[in-house]
Amino acid sequence: MNNMGFIITTKMKLDAFGIKWLPISLRRFWATSGGWFWMPCPVCGHEFGGHESSCVTIPKCLVNELPSQEELNEKIRSDGIAGSVRDLICSSCAIKLITNNDARLSDTRD
Repeated sequence: MNNMGFIITTKMKLDAFGIKWLPISLRRFWATSGGWFWMPCPVCGHEFGGHESSCVTIPKCLVNELPSQEELNEKIRSDGIAGSVRDLICSSCAIKLITNNDARLSDTRD
């Protein structure tokens, strides 16, 4: 465990192995048939599914461009919904960022 409280789990390691070695068509089929999302990782660009999710997120934009809590509350009042300001990343990138104590993991403004 590092100083940011993230733990590299066995599931993360297995998912990272699958992302690297299993055929993308098989992984995409498994994700879409199970009702999970299928999207590119915002860090590396490799596509991954909800069944392979690391549950680790990073800010969608630069830290200094993140909306404040007041701005998010105003958006909820005006639109009735709030857009997410964080993106899920694939297990491979999560392991790399956790191992390197990447600063993108430590911003908890949202």
